[in-house]
Amino acid sequence: MIPYCNSNGIGLIPYSPVAAGLLARPVGKTTARTSTKQGDPETWYTEADVAIIGRVEEVAKRVDMTMAQVALTWVFAKVGNAIAGITSVERLDQNILGDFSFSREDMDYLEQPYVNCVGFSSKNSLAFVDTCLRV
Repeated sequence: MIPYCNSNGIGLIPYSPVAAGLLARPVGKTTARTSTKQGDPETWYTEADVAIIGRVEEVAKRVDMTMAQVALTWVFAKVGNAIAGITSVERLDQNILGDFSFSREDMDYLEQPYVNCVGFSSKNSLAFVDTCLRV
């Protein structure tokens, strides 16, 4: 979808680029938000989701960024903009990323675990969210 939109001058602004916070914290870490959500989001995870979150965490540590910054940088590299929910002024300041970009190797590394979700039944999975962003 992204290549088609880009080649035809169609604007694209994804929402929830950190997958409702799932890409902003390691698997297993609870927050005030996760404790108030109905159901356990970790029951939604596929093997690919766990791998993706692990790679986001790994890259974040290596480049000295937060996991949310890594997810946002990836989305910005794909489409240029996103609608991201911000829970505090501190988070807003953290997520103003400037000119940082990933190498092609980093982008490939982050994308490699994604699976084709055609026919995928869980709309809560990161693999389902990926349908809109995978190039």
